[in-house]
Amino acid sequence: MTKSRAAKIRKKNMNQGLYDVTNSRGTWGELVPIVRKTKTKKDTLQKLERKHKKNRFQEQSENGPFLYSVH
Repeated sequence: MTKSRAAKIRKKNMNQGLYDVTNSRGTWGELVPIVRKTKTKKDTLQKLERKHKKNRFQEQSENGPFLYSVH
């Protein structure tokens, strides 16, 4: 596998005694940026339920058991 252009430049700078930029990078810890987790159907439905909770409550109250009368 070939090296990227940036990797070649970093190696050249290290050989010349210049600053290595990889030292200033933070650690990812437990996180792996390549692995992605797609949402399950359950997660998607829960998100929709929370998102539209207020609107659903308003619809129920308008068509609910309340009776308004004007005298």
